[in-house]
Amino acid sequence: MTKEQRDRINKVREARDLLSDEGYYVSNLWMVNDVLDFELDAGVTADLSEDEARWVLYQVLNSSWITEQIYFSIGEHIQILLKSKSNKK
Repeated sequence: MTKEQRDRINKVREARDLLSDEGYYVSNLWMVNDVLDFELDAGVTADLSEDEARWVLYQVLNSSWITEQIYFSIGEHIQILLKSKSNKK
């Protein structure tokens, strides 16, 4: 690994740490490479540009269905925690 690669990795870690310290959840981040390396069928990839892969991520992660599922799951897990806390009393 080159010094430039190590420096870049360290910058990403610092950015994640800063966001985490500010209350953001950063343990599930998606990269352009997740789209570029996605196998459509038996090892076939779509041969997309980085801009196209960013567009795919934007569309998927900002879809109303994904947002609804996240909020639904947040509510479910809050209920699980509250039930667990009340059972301990």
